[in-house]
Amino acid sequence: MNPRMSRRMRTVLLLLFICTFIFLLSSLRSPATDDATNLEPSIPAASKLQPRVPDQILLQQSSEAEPAPPVEVVTPQVDPDAERKNTFVSIFENNGWGNPESRSGPGSTVRNTARIRNFIDTVINHFSIQTFLDAPCGDCNWQPGIPSFSKIAYTGADIVPNVIIQNMRKYLYKPNMRFVNLDLAMDAVPHDAFDAILCRDAIQHLPLEDGLKIYSNFQRSGAKYLITNFHDPRKGNFQNTNIKPGDFYHNNPLLPPFNFSLPLFYTIDASDEHLVQNMWERKYVAVWRLPVIGLGNGTAFVPDEEAAKKGIVPVSDEGRSILEELGLLRSA
Repeated sequence: MNPRMSRRMRTVLLLLFICTFIFLLSSLRSPATDDATNLEPSIPAASKLQPRVPDQILLQQSSEAEPAPPVEVVTPQVDPDAERKNTFVSIFENNGWGNPESRSGPGSTVRNTARIRNFIDTVINHFSIQTFLDAPCGDCNWQPGIPSFSKIAYTGADIVPNVIIQNMRKYLYKPNMRFVNLDLAMDAVPHDAFDAILCRDAIQHLPLEDGLKIYSNFQRSGAKYLITNFHDPRKGNFQNTNIKPGDFYHNNPLLPPFNFSLPLFYTIDASDEHLVQNMWERKYVAVWRLPVIGLGNGTAFVPDEEAAKKGIVPVSDEGRSILEELGLLRSA
């Protein structure tokens, strides 16, 4: 064989072998291998992104949604007895009425109580009062100034414990004075223990329900006389208004829900100076024979302010007779 031909054949065979080898390699390549040649990361379109949701949530979404149960709003219950006590404790401790002479307020200064001291003196002497309950007594700033005070066995009651402690210390030297801590809307007044009860500057600072409880407490006590405040009904538009403890309204016990019968007589409960400074108030004090609750017709008389400034004014026929007997009846 020609040596040149031999070399050519070897070259052809080598090329054929290489081509065959390349063909076989190509037939063995997989699609995954093709993809592997693409080095760019594959990011799905945003529309195809689905967050992973727990199976239980998917089940809830696939079923019909049930309406949520109504939310129950729980209002904290306020204990009215605790609220009443806390209110007046706070007023006393912080001098809430803002008076430098008496923590019971401007209505309890010595200057502002001249008329009511003389009024109570008249009641004590005419009705021969021996046992006297002052409820609430407050800080007892003016009461010992009643002319006939030494003739009576005086008991002061108040809802504020520190008031009672203070009064006991202050009047330790007065043998006819004693003090007790009472919530008049809760604690019963001892039965047949008092001839007369004074309730001043209290009811107008309490809810109507509390006021009725206190008046009823006095009436059940067996006391014979009640001395208490009333306001000119025109100031309160001829009605009693419900309030929170410590607030104020123009109280008149002749109007609902108290419906007192007519008092015996009355006077204005303020100094002339106080009247000028407090035209909005017009507070009076009167005496009633107990019982009184529900014995009136729910209407109130308009007091004679000018006559009350000069002295004691009768209301009932009995009151007129008493004042005439005492020489205190003024001609019209």
